[in-house]
Amino acid sequence: GEPDEDGFITVTYKKKRADGGDDAGAPSRKKKKKSLELNNFYRHQIREAKRDQLAKLRGRFEEDKARVEKMKEARKFRPHF
Repeated sequence: GEPDEDGFITVTYKKKRADGGDDAGAPSRKKKKKSLELNNFYRHQIREAKRDQLAKLRGRFEEDKARVEKMKEARKFRPHF
């Protein structure tokens, strides 16, 4: 800003770019737009995802239970140490 005849500097608004002004920010905008896509939009999709997640957890639990049984049989199971 240049001072006018009274010595005051007029403040002007200059629009700034969100990505800093370089062209490298353009792909990030596309990436942001992609992330807005909803994977589980419909109720049945949400139910299926929950069911699959629960099945995966149950499978892991059974594997862990089997591993603990093997450790107990080998007398190497010490839960408090």
